[in-house]
Amino acid sequence: MISRASSLNFEQLSRKVETTNRVYQEILKNKERVEFMLSSETPEFQVIDRTFIPIVAASSKLKALLIGGFLGGFLGVGYIIGRKIIRDAMGSE
Repeated sequence: MISRASSLNFEQLSRKVETTNRVYQEILKNKERVEFMLSSETPEFQVIDRTFIPIVAASSKLKALLIGGFLGGFLGVGYIIGRKIIRDAMGSE
């Protein structure tokens, strides 16, 4: 006579093998799907951080106007003083 305990162990092992086979088949299907998706799709590249030529800081217009005004005033005063000196030297009495 064969004991009933050995058949119970055999049934439990059969169920575990069946469950393991189902899990393995599912994993194998997922692996094949992923491999197919990776091999068939061309990658799409996206620019993440585009570099640009840096913008040169524009000089202040106020600074240019002040320098131009100072030089213009200096040259104007120099012209007036120089003209007076030359007229006096030429002898306008």
